[in-house]
Amino acid sequence: MLYVMLLAHLLGDYLFQWEFIARWKARSLVGVLAHGVIVTITTLACAVLVAPSWWPYALLIGLVHTVIDLVRARFLHVANPAWELIWYLLDQLAHLVVIVLVVTWSGAPSRSQLGVFHFGWTSGFSRKIPASAGRSLLSFNSFETHRSESTDVAGLLADPRVLAYAIGYLLLLNPAWVFLRLTVRGLWGSDAAPHLGDGEKYGPMVERVLTASCVLTGQFHLVPLVLLPRRLVPLRVQGTGMGVLVQPTDHWAETLMSTWLAVAVGLALRVVSGGG
Repeated sequence: MLYVMLLAHLLGDYLFQWEFIARWKARSLVGVLAHGVIVTITTLACAVLVAPSWWPYALLIGLVHTVIDLVRARFLHVANPAWELIWYLLDQLAHLVVIVLVVTWSGAPSRSQLGVFHFGWTSGFSRKIPASAGRSLLSFNSFETHRSESTDVAGLLADPRVLAYAIGYLLLLNPAWVFLRLTVRGLWGSDAAPHLGDGEKYGPMVERVLTASCVLTGQFHLVPLVLLPRRLVPLRVQGTGMGVLVQPTDHWAETLMSTWLAVAVGLALRVVSGGG
């Protein structure tokens, strides 16, 4: 359940925190509450899919997440990039500590029990429907299909390899973008990188995903080719002549840390998949 909750955190706190939600959060506590609702719903959905009776603990995680964000938005306003990085790290640490504590305190079912528990829940539900209810064959087949699909999703979320892949690749998207940008600004100053609302966002994400995939599949020699396109700048030489210039598009530290992170995730997933 711990890994399922980590996945829910990455989904709710990053992937489903769209830009208009982030801007709304920055100017209003109502935006923070809206973000908290999204996180809570995401956490509940992930929990109910694998262990329906665990929903009160998922609800607790979502509510505490919302309270933490409200406190931060209400009382912690900093303009210094270094303090912005520190409060971001403390915020994420608080969320992770809450998840670990709740999962530990709840006595959550083990990985091997999740799929069995869910199957038992759906099967028990089907047994409560009396044969005399006169259901048509079509409605019966629809129910069985829905039950099978729900069980398949639960099985995927209970599979540690699937969770590892999902968490690994999600880390390379918005979480890496926020962490790297705040780290560069916090350690090298506000001039080293643009604010989160500015600058390129999706290009580095694509690079990290492709780099990790190259490492995962053992195609290490392709990593430089992944990094090269964003750094090629067309250069006009002597009238109609054309050339290219290779130059960095980001701060050297952001590029280096981004590449290291992608390689590390790729190597970790390679170990998980048994290819390392």
